[in-house]
Amino acid sequence: MSKIIVVFICLVFSIATFGQILNVEKKRANLEKKGWLGNIDFTAKYTKNTSEIYQLSNRTTVSYSSELKTYLILADLKLIKQNAKNLINRGVVHLRYIKELENAPKIKFELFVQSQFNAVQKIKTRTLLGTGYRFKVLGNDTINLNFGTGIMYEYEESTLKTYENNLRSTNYLSFNWNLASKWKLKLISYYQPKLGRLSDYRIATESSLSYNVSKQFSIIAIISSLHDTKPIEGIPQNFVTGNIMFRYKF
Repeated sequence: MSKIIVVFICLVFSIATFGQILNVEKKRANLEKKGWLGNIDFTAKYTKNTSEIYQLSNRTTVSYSSELKTYLILADLKLIKQNAKNLINRGVVHLRYIKELENAPKIKFELFVQSQFNAVQKIKTRTLLGTGYRFKVLGNDTINLNFGTGIMYEYEESTLKTYENNLRSTNYLSFNWNLASKWKLKLISYYQPKLGRLSDYRIATESSLSYNVSKQFSIIAIISSLHDTKPIEGIPQNFVTGNIMFRYKF
């Protein structure tokens, strides 16, 4: 019972603080395998009743891993249009290079570049170029804790024709906990303050709690949130999403 209480507190905490900061941690689980790995998901849907609704989405993951190096490409695009109005129109492409240090296997050097747009958040384009290090703090069959820190250059152009050039510190904490044979908790939090102006920062968090009903069937609850102290004019500081997934493996 005490473990369930801890999980509930962690999930409630995450609500207060994820949005368009790409969660690369979801894709790291398979990076331990060597060689090429990848998947491409594409969805197209059209609905016509009282209005016309178009939905297009694409998710692509491609990675190549050798003994010490990994190359990762992620793409996530989504468009939902009702009549002539965009309900959702966003996309992000992320490239990352990861190298394990030969004499320090718990430390990895990372280099990444990312480009994104989000019509709802009035982001015409946001381009990131960054580097940093990832540290394994704790790792066993029950708990995994990793910490990453680095620096990135950010260029942002809004649909309001405003422009930003910033240097930001980028930091994250990744926590995985196998609570029991059926329960698993995952937490990932990002903190990205602007250098020279620490009052301008973003905090993004994603929490997921999964329960394995059986070997094939599981239920997963996910809560994501984003807090941006200096968003584009007219955009709220906080975004929160939540969903429940039912997964069947065969």
